[in-house]
Amino acid sequence: MSRFTDAPVDFLLLNFSNYPERPIFPYAFVQIGAQFRQHGLRFKAIDFLGQPPAKWPELLRDALDRYAPRCVGFHLRQVDSCDFRDYLAAARNTSVDCAAFEPVQWTKRAIDLVRQHTPRTRTIVGGIGFSFQPIPLFNFLQPDFGMAGDVNSFAARFDDILSGRDLDQVPNLIFTDHSGKVTANPRAHFAGPDFTEYTPKVIAELRAFYDHHDDPARHAPQVAVEIGRGCPYQCYFCGEPVAKGRKVSWRSLDVVRAELEFLISQGVTRFWLVCSELNPKGDKHFLEVARMMGELLSLHPGIEWSSYILPFIEPEDLAYLYSTNYRLSNNEVLSLDPENLHAAKVPYTVEHAKRFMLMQAAQAPEGQKKKITLFTGNTRITAATVKRTARYISEYRLYDAYDHCSVVYGSRIYGNEKATGHGTGRNGYAFRDGDLHKAKADIADPCLPTFILPDTVTDELTDLEDVDRFYKFCGDYLFSRAYRHARGADGFADWCAERGLPAPTPAQMARIEKRPHAAAGAEDAQALDIAGSEPEQQQICREFATGLGLDLAEDGALPFDNLTLYETIFERYPGATDLTRILDKQPEFSASSQVFFNWLSYRHGLDLALRYKPLMSAA
Repeated sequence: MSRFTDAPVDFLLLNFSNYPERPIFPYAFVQIGAQFRQHGLRFKAIDFLGQPPAKWPELLRDALDRYAPRCVGFHLRQVDSCDFRDYLAAARNTSVDCAAFEPVQWTKRAIDLVRQHTPRTRTIVGGIGFSFQPIPLFNFLQPDFGMAGDVNSFAARFDDILSGRDLDQVPNLIFTDHSGKVTANPRAHFAGPDFTEYTPKVIAELRAFYDHHDDPARHAPQVAVEIGRGCPYQCYFCGEPVAKGRKVSWRSLDVVRAELEFLISQGVTRFWLVCSELNPKGDKHFLEVARMMGELLSLHPGIEWSSYILPFIEPEDLAYLYSTNYRLSNNEVLSLDPENLHAAKVPYTVEHAKRFMLMQAAQAPEGQKKKITLFTGNTRITAATVKRTARYISEYRLYDAYDHCSVVYGSRIYGNEKATGHGTGRNGYAFRDGDLHKAKADIADPCLPTFILPDTVTDELTDLEDVDRFYKFCGDYLFSRAYRHARGADGFADWCAERGLPAPTPAQMARIEKRPHAAAGAEDAQALDIAGSEPEQQQICREFATGLGLDLAEDGALPFDNLTLYETIFERYPGATDLTRILDKQPEFSASSQVFFNWLSYRHGLDLALRYKPLMSAA
């Protein structure tokens, strides 16, 4: 035994799958550690986030010598970042700071290093990422054992597993038998623990993790507490029912409350309550959860919590959640296209989604930044999905309710999409050897970050960066008011010069930079006050509106939103693909009116809309 050994353990759990963009203290460290304590077994966990690969051999040797584990486990929480944009950036950028997130490959290397140093030490791999496609991952990683799904039986049968006794009787275990055949035992799904999981030692480790990895100026860390398992739905893009089962089970609220009270006593104020969703249809258990959180809030002002919810929640129930310092998870709506929601097999309708967005916009607590995530880039969209979503948002002025909208695009391929009709696979991409490569859905390697992009978009935009820019345009200009901060007055002159448009005069620029107070009914007053005096401004507005077929409001303002502006331009100038062609058809525009039009186009992204016109013109 090495001279470094000072705290031998039964099980050493290592994590090479922490997403650097959002460091999270692995909840597996908490849960598996608690399971081992329940069975009187010694446990240690180490996260390798931030450790350069060149140091892994030395760090692993030190850990193995110090803790002399009987078994080494590898937690594979996720097999990639689940965000195609990360791999697009990595493929187009050779900077070290833009290295791709490849936890499967990193875990494989770590297993090999452990084997080199301690060949007889048994290894096992588990985690929700591993559970989605356990057999291909097991074959690639080649550990001694794997655990697919819940790991409750691992600690309970730890000695039997290491000694090779009755392996076929251990639920969820994957192993190689004496003939070399890989065997996967039947899946079993367990309810959440009936005991508390956190201890002062775990809290100390959690604090040390966030002190090292998190931005202290951002906010206090959000701590996970499980309240339920299982999901009864079959959304095409989600593997939760595979990993946790389709039967919903709730953890005892007495145990959950005891867990929360202990954490609050340790200074924790922000909580993520872990479950597939708070509100499976017809289940009002979430109101009991909210009542518990409200009671804790009354005793401990300042605590807040979050969890996933489905958008068919009732208005009074959402209001009740907000009253308990609930914070939305920003992952609640796919799109506002009925056909798309049906094809994606989500359990809510477009009416649910619209009502939810209206409730969210109206009820969000004062001071809470209003943002939303839409998965309008899913592979089940049609040519009409973006426009239908934008039309609903325009109709209810929801764009004015959200400071930011993130549009997710690209669906992760897990390897079983051929049977479920995931997509055509014509636009699948796998990240390998630092670049993106074409990949078909039915032959995708689940060990690689592999995604399908929607055919509707990639058939029109063959450049992947342009696909990314299109969805950013949708989020900023159609689904939120983020565009108001995207293009400021300081970039207007350069924008005009790049397009060969007349530059604004110093007086006009002074008007723009002045940023006047918004006029009544005006969406963007900056576009309405750049030409001079009030009478002149009104004259230009009339001239401009008449030329484009827009009706002025009673106060002389232009009562439009971005979608209305785009549709008006598309209809009036069906062949126009850029701004100069539109201006050529408006010789009657005065110089001031032309500058007005240029500013409007710049501010409201009309140049971008013309670029993506084919993707916005479907009915």
